[in-house]
Amino acid sequence: MLGCLRKKSGTSVLLSAAAVMVVSTGLHAQTITGSVSGTVTDASGAVVKGATVTAVSAGTNAKSTAVTNDDGIYALRFLQIGQYKLVVSAPGFAPYAVGPVTVETNQQLKLDAAMRLDGVAASVDVKAQLVPILNAENGTVNQVVDAQTIDNIPINGRNFTQLTQFMPGIALTNQNQWNGATGDPNNSGVRQQSVATAPSVNGNRLTSNNYTLDGIQFFDTGANLSFAFGLPGYNPAPEAIDQVTVVSTNPAAEYGSGSGGQILTILKSGTNRYHGSVYDYLQNWQQDANTFGNKRKPAGTAPTERGHYTQQTFGATFGGPILHDKLFFFVDYMGYRKPSSSQSLVSVAPAAFRQGDFSVLLSPAYVARTGTAKQLYNSQANFAPFAGNRNIPINNPVARYLFAHPEIYPLPNQPSTEADGVKFNYLPPAVKSLARNDQGDVKIDYRIGQNDSIFARVSIGRANSGPRGTSIATQFPTVQDFPFTSAMADWTHVFSSSIVNDFRGGFTRIAYNSYNADLGGAFGNSGNSTVGVALPGAQVVPGFTQQSMVGSEQTTSNQVTALGTNGPGRLALDNNIEYNDQLSIQHGRHLFKIGGQLVWYQNNFIPNTYGALGNFNYNGVFTGRPSAGISEGYDFADFVMGYASGASISIGATGRVGQRQLRSAAYFQDDFKVTPNFTLNLGLRYEYDQPTYEVKNRIANVDLNTGQLLLAGVNGNGRSLYSPTYRQLDPRFGFAWSLKPRLVLRGGFASTTFMDFNGLLNHSANPPFSAQASLTASAPTTTAAGTPLNPATALQNVNAGPSTSYTAWSPRLRPAFVPSFDLTVEYQLSNTQSLMVAYVGNVGSALLNMRVGNQWTRYNDATSAPYRNLVGSSGTVTIFESQANQNYNAGEVVYRKRASHGITFNANYTFAKNLTNATGLALPSNIAGYSNVPQNSYDLRSEYGPAGYDIRHMFTSSFVAELPFGRGRDFANQMPRVLDLVIGGWKVSGNATLYSGFPVTIQASNAFGGNQGTGRANHYRKLVIKNRTTTNWWGTDPSAQQCFGADNGVCAYGAALPGTFGTSGVGTERSAGFVGVDAAGMKDFTFYKEHKLQFRADAYNVGNISSYNNPGRTVTATTGWGLIQSTRSQQRQIQFALKYLF
Repeated sequence: MLGCLRKKSGTSVLLSAAAVMVVSTGLHAQTITGSVSGTVTDASGAVVKGATVTAVSAGTNAKSTAVTNDDGIYALRFLQIGQYKLVVSAPGFAPYAVGPVTVETNQQLKLDAAMRLDGVAASVDVKAQLVPILNAENGTVNQVVDAQTIDNIPINGRNFTQLTQFMPGIALTNQNQWNGATGDPNNSGVRQQSVATAPSVNGNRLTSNNYTLDGIQFFDTGANLSFAFGLPGYNPAPEAIDQVTVVSTNPAAEYGSGSGGQILTILKSGTNRYHGSVYDYLQNWQQDANTFGNKRKPAGTAPTERGHYTQQTFGATFGGPILHDKLFFFVDYMGYRKPSSSQSLVSVAPAAFRQGDFSVLLSPAYVARTGTAKQLYNSQANFAPFAGNRNIPINNPVARYLFAHPEIYPLPNQPSTEADGVKFNYLPPAVKSLARNDQGDVKIDYRIGQNDSIFARVSIGRANSGPRGTSIATQFPTVQDFPFTSAMADWTHVFSSSIVNDFRGGFTRIAYNSYNADLGGAFGNSGNSTVGVALPGAQVVPGFTQQSMVGSEQTTSNQVTALGTNGPGRLALDNNIEYNDQLSIQHGRHLFKIGGQLVWYQNNFIPNTYGALGNFNYNGVFTGRPSAGISEGYDFADFVMGYASGASISIGATGRVGQRQLRSAAYFQDDFKVTPNFTLNLGLRYEYDQPTYEVKNRIANVDLNTGQLLLAGVNGNGRSLYSPTYRQLDPRFGFAWSLKPRLVLRGGFASTTFMDFNGLLNHSANPPFSAQASLTASAPTTTAAGTPLNPATALQNVNAGPSTSYTAWSPRLRPAFVPSFDLTVEYQLSNTQSLMVAYVGNVGSALLNMRVGNQWTRYNDATSAPYRNLVGSSGTVTIFESQANQNYNAGEVVYRKRASHGITFNANYTFAKNLTNATGLALPSNIAGYSNVPQNSYDLRSEYGPAGYDIRHMFTSSFVAELPFGRGRDFANQMPRVLDLVIGGWKVSGNATLYSGFPVTIQASNAFGGNQGTGRANHYRKLVIKNRTTTNWWGTDPSAQQCFGADNGVCAYGAALPGTFGTSGVGTERSAGFVGVDAAGMKDFTFYKEHKLQFRADAYNVGNISSYNNPGRTVTATTGWGLIQSTRSQQRQIQFALKYLF
């Protein structure tokens, strides 16, 4: 079967591409605009044919026109989000006007017009805040966060993803990772995204969301570095964002490439008025409370001092007209700086060692510390002792070079604290570090004519972090940089009032680089030739091969500071090229949408898993004398002599690996207005995910039946080594029924197919394309001298031996299938308030899962390891398959109040149950006892239980409130300006997040052995919780005691019996809940017309509430059972800002 994959893959790509081009091209043609539709009638209720409906943008004066058809229906499509005035005119009738009305992303606003006879004007003037909120046109469930909320609520870390948590059904497992102030990875300044704060949308996996910026993907589409696929590679400045919309359930046919949330981010645009801002945010350690861990100390012990830091985020926005009513611009810039400085003692070789003099090992001071003198021997010269431990030859070329260049490898400048003179004997200059980001966006909107409009955007970000120097030049610290580039353009063309086309294309490049840098500048990419160590190929990273002292003398408190680097690298560059097109046709009561999608993924990376420069170990055995009972001499003496005990290096593919995938889709949707109050949404979407291949066929897989290695493009094998899937057909159905003007019933069903991780499963990380070569010296014995490794030549001709670790995947790997459904009732409480009650759910199958392929099938029998002929009985074969499933059901209640009288408020509550047998490849952060492989890889069914991100009760809210005092406000609006400076212009905002506890899986020591996954406990009876505390979360009831053996008749959990797997299910207990409340206060000082100076203070976790992390959960652990040692919440952090607004 595998032999025909290559031919099928190529044919399928051509057929899919051709099918898409029949209608159009693109991949993610998600709607990033809004629409207005309705029915025009006369006073008697009869429809009015041929009426002209014009929407006029309040910001740009752009006009969009439609004509009612025979059914009196009109539709204005692809309207840029913002405020509009609608004017309806028809012969014999008076003009009808309504507005301004606000159009949001993905909104289908329904506005019917009742015309009056000519001479009787009909005008409905409402403020934008009073626009009806109900969705009366489709069954989709989505929520919007608008610019007013984004601009005013506190956003910790200024990460736009945090906005998603204020929407129903969205779970975040780790709330202490937003702010980069304490080195956390999700601060928008550093942009080093991790899965820690990725949202689970309505029970879906954290990596199943689709993020778009102005309709173009901007998330990492490769899994080449880690299992952090699907996370944004760019954080737009909140000041530049117009709206964030999450389509969470029952999406229209135009949405694909993800079973989770469609997270749509739209940047602001220019208008006919110049507007902008300049801002500066400041945060430092002095404004923070101390952390839970720092304060939690034994009685009588002072708390640990807060870590010192300062961070600053600053920037500007500016937008306006280039040509009034025609051409507009918007630009923004955001900068981030977090400087730091550190200075600490390091350990270098003392002067005597550099002369071959180790006599200090025989000194009384050394004997007093260690209890014995250490005589050194030359194992390669019949174990001849070195007289007085002097005149030890310096044969290692690395040692000779370093000792000859004290400007590179400095001499001690401090007295050592240990008798051998090594420990902490050098105080280097302070090393400065900097986390930095500079990013910006440029957006142009051009109204070419009545029938054509375009907009284009370019976004560029350059983030980096790491030290700007090094303590000594023989160290090569890790630095990181994250360049980002994205460009796109969108063209809307009106063929007629009933036919409109929208085309969009874009390019996104995301790079993630983490590597050891030669900040001392002494070695570069020729370091190994400089120090005299040969490599098996050309040197491709800076530095020189690491020299590691690993003898028993070198404990963590007494160790020569590392010399060199093994050259690890995480270098990746992903390019996404995508095209989208949607043609909409209004025909009678039908609105047809026909679209096509195309995306080309280029996933480039260096599979440098083990280190391109390698490592030599020195353990001291070659300066010992086993026959005299001295098994170990002194490791640094072995280093000086060039007697290495072991070596390793990464070999295999050179240069970047290039994985490729073409994804295509076509869709059709009919929004059928059966009656003016009832609409059906009927859609069908087809996707094709080309199996991932590598440009030079550098892919290897394991035949799961025979255990043999399969190479792409060899012996008739296909390029991807798994079969394509042609059955990604997704029906979409929805309805919206306006039971009354204030009451709408909506619902529907939509299936999605999605290849998790895009099928990028580190295909090229397998041998022979990426492998580790390891060498082990023959150690001395009582009868033999042994054979050390020569660091000058040992790696020169090294070859990879048999590997003990492989990644494998099923040849029938296929996309996940996730149908979602909802039934929603929405009621309009007033012209600014609505209440929504919804039942939502999904049932997923064929989700990606991992298992341990070489798990023994029989207890205590190494011969039962299935792939022992390939990797041995203890080796690893990690298998990816499509066998997992999920089940999510939830009730959601959403209250929304649009801005009126200066107040905006949103609140929602979700009651949910989320079950699965595989939480996902990218494990959520801070979940307790979960693993991405089963306890028993032959029993996936027993893994079924609460998902790691299952939260039964969730409540979130956000608000913005202008205090009603002062000029321009409801009260005291004529007060003197001097008094207004104190009392007027105040605004407060805040948000709250409350979760019930996450599931906890009770673990135990593995009892079956033989490569099994993380073991679970035996579950004997219900755990009764009494008197729980942070030091004893499971309480004092007898059922909480630990059973280390068989059931004692009392304990709830105990050790699994030998040869068995634990009987406890997944997620049987719960951790503490989460409470997070953020608040902000701001004061506007108006000094000229609309020019304001704003002072602002944000307080994150304003009450400094400790929401506890997971308790100790290993029932067989000797310590830590039930102990809570950290929090999910951050300590209170306060940030100040100054803004100029105009």
